[in-house]
Amino acid sequence: MCFHASLISTSEQLENRFDAKFVNQEVKSKFETSSYHLNGFEHPNLPIITQELKDVVLPAVWGIVPTGEDSTALEAYYKKAARFGGGLNAKSEKLDSHFLYKHLYKNQRCLILIDAFFEPYHVNNNSFPYLIRRKDKQAFALAGIYSRFDNGLITCSILTRKAMPYIAKIHNVKKRQPVMLNPDLEQQWLSQDLKDNDIFKIINSDYDDQSLESYPVDKKLFSPKENSNMVDILKPVQYPELNTLF
Repeated sequence: MCFHASLISTSEQLENRFDAKFVNQEVKSKFETSSYHLNGFEHPNLPIITQELKDVVLPAVWGIVPTGEDSTALEAYYKKAARFGGGLNAKSEKLDSHFLYKHLYKNQRCLILIDAFFEPYHVNNNSFPYLIRRKDKQAFALAGIYSRFDNGLITCSILTRKAMPYIAKIHNVKKRQPVMLNPDLEQQWLSQDLKDNDIFKIINSDYDDQSLESYPVDKKLFSPKENSNMVDILKPVQYPELNTLF
């Protein structure tokens, strides 16, 4: 599952890459600060582009919240929802049946903009965090769904699916991955005209793995006691246990 991501592209780079403008200067400024490690369990804001506004970048709290909940009491909701993963991920196989997702996946899909994500590789009862990103270091889009409250608050969830072979070698226990959208599918994902078959065809389309790179990073990424939102978290780390792997 995808609970950890990275975003160091500047706001201007995101606008140019996705041909969209931030909703206002205040929001744009907030995303100027590099987020080397976005920990989903801290429910940070992520930049998203929605079906409603295809040329606007909006902030969304990571962790989808039903609109029937109190939007002014997110902390209480997330505490209650922690045992279900806090809404950070939405299993794509349940999109059309889950009580929350089934009301969102047809008309409230979004692009979630990131530079990289992290998954654990397991060997001999040890877990090693791996960074996965594009070789050209450009931002890319994950498929998401979102909820919007009357007060303007937006929350979102990253869709997940069975891992394609490249990522299954890394996330080798659960073998899941976020739904990565090839650039030519980004605007299709936001189309209002998609039928269910089209939606699931996009979800199950493998990302171009020739454009990806991956490597192990510091284990403090997964430690709640460590401040891992530092530039060093993006640096490769050599582990003797992994010398014969990959």
